[in-house]
Amino acid sequence: MMSSVKEPLAGLALLVIFGFLIWYNRPIENPPLVDPYSQGQTPFFGKMPLSKISIFDIERYKKQRLEEDVQQNITKDGTPIYKGKTSPGTINRELAALSHLFTKAVEWGWLDHKPASIKRLKENGGRITYLTVDQIKRLLKAGQEDQNIQIYPLF
Repeated sequence: MMSSVKEPLAGLALLVIFGFLIWYNRPIENPPLVDPYSQGQTPFFGKMPLSKISIFDIERYKKQRLEEDVQQNITKDGTPIYKGKTSPGTINRELAALSHLFTKAVEWGWLDHKPASIKRLKENGGRITYLTVDQIKRLLKAGQEDQNIQIYPLF
């Protein structure tokens, strides 16, 4: 630890970040009826200091999250609708938030170095979208009209 600033607790910091992500990603027309932390669930890292999070802890977190069921929403009669298991993409976004938390803790002088390197999970291939003929024409036209003359040759 570098300074006399008290090291933040990982669980509290992650709770704030994940709480924001849950709030930010909520469907606006269909707000979630249940907060995931209101059912007695505690964040995985609890009150563990950031400097004590190890690669092993992160691997355990990934394993636990991969095994968790995803609750999409709750019907009017209170029945939860499940959507399967947590996707690797979701876990990678959570790991990115943790990695950023490590980076900021070092930048702000709370830690001397990142306590663990985070390896992301392999994600399924994303969807491939093809441009229609009309979209291709519009893209080429926009490239020709762009003020940067290096744009059009890229197409």
